[in-house]
Amino acid sequence: MTYAEIAEILGKHPRSAVATVVKIEGSAPREAGARMIVLPGGRTEGTVGGGILEKRVIEDALNLLEKGGTLLKYYSLMPEKHGGIGAECGGESLVFIESFGLGPRIVICGGGHIGLELYKLALQLGWQAVVADDRPEYSGKDRFPLAVETRTLAYSDPALRQLMTMQSAVVIVTHAHAADAEALANAVQSEAFYIGMIGSSRKVASVFAALRKQGVEDEALAAVRAPIGLNIGAETPPEIALSIFSEILAAKAGISSPGTMKEEKAGGREA
Repeated sequence: MTYAEIAEILGKHPRSAVATVVKIEGSAPREAGARMIVLPGGRTEGTVGGGILEKRVIEDALNLLEKGGTLLKYYSLMPEKHGGIGAECGGESLVFIESFGLGPRIVICGGGHIGLELYKLALQLGWQAVVADDRPEYSGKDRFPLAVETRTLAYSDPALRQLMTMQSAVVIVTHAHAADAEALANAVQSEAFYIGMIGSSRKVASVFAALRKQGVEDEALAAVRAPIGLNIGAETPPEIALSIFSEILAAKAGISSPGTMKEEKAGGREA
């Protein structure tokens, strides 16, 4: 597979992983330089050798697509009883896997008024938007045509958690308190770098108390931003979405107590 062919495929499928055999030792199915592209869902272009080796590389590539980054890994082409992957070639393949197209994403639990405004902001900021709702009319492509994914499912469904990667900010803005609690119980088990839930302090306390009874640890709840958003006096859905996204951006930048731009400049950060 040539670089031109890879570029053409990545142009059509920007979220993909490229696996390259960079070194072999002993007997192996493909020589160094063999390449394969793995697309979300497991479809492939090219090959790194077929059989169990290719199966393992595809599994690792799909896992990498969820987290981002790169992976350099030796695959021992020996039977499992000898510590290998179950192949019979007897050699080793060193494979480099690189993920593409996984930028920051916002997983919006609830496709109502605020969810729609968060989706619009995500597009403007170059983020991927994923929208989930248990109501079909609030989770379809007709409402969110440029979302990378839309799902109609129960907020307690483990499939929701699979959408929440290390690159994800999860925002819970559903239509009901019980739904918020279900979504939060799901989200705190994910690797998302930000989890926030809308609601008054009283509602948040009630939801947290219910989750503690379900066995959710205080440490997990302490990481949740709730009530959600920065205090900018927001009232309308667009304003609330802006306050939420501002908090997300601060969290992504590692800023725990955002100040004003004037304060930042006074602190010596003006260039």
